[in-house]
Amino acid sequence: MTDQGGADDNPNDVITDRLNDAHLLEGKEMTPDEQKFAGLFWDNRRSAPIYDYLRSDLTRSATVAGSTAAGDSAVVSVTAQTFPDGGSDWVASSFTVELTRRGSNWYVTELKSPKFPGGVYAKFKERVSSTP
Repeated sequence: MTDQGGADDNPNDVITDRLNDAHLLEGKEMTPDEQKFAGLFWDNRRSAPIYDYLRSDLTRSATVAGSTAAGDSAVVSVTAQTFPDGGSDWVASSFTVELTRRGSNWYVTELKSPKFPGGVYAKFKERVSSTP
């Protein structure tokens, strides 16, 4: 879901992939941008598969549709329009971002979508555990 950016944004800056998912996954040799992105997640291992998913389709008009919080957990609901790979038009989509609080900060623990209703990170862990 690569956001198109606003009318004043340079499309090259918006679409250019500045993060290396291998760096994110391993937590090594990360650039300052990679460190900043990985710092949003419960652990750096979650950042790589979620980053790959976010980069997979073009996205526009992302809006927070709601949020709930209970104790140290929160869920943020997002609506957006995506242009799926091989698609011919924009499609309405919804996503949820699950957060967990550690100390005074909140960290992303999972991203769920219609494509991965059980979660992007959960699917990644499943694939990794089934790899010989």
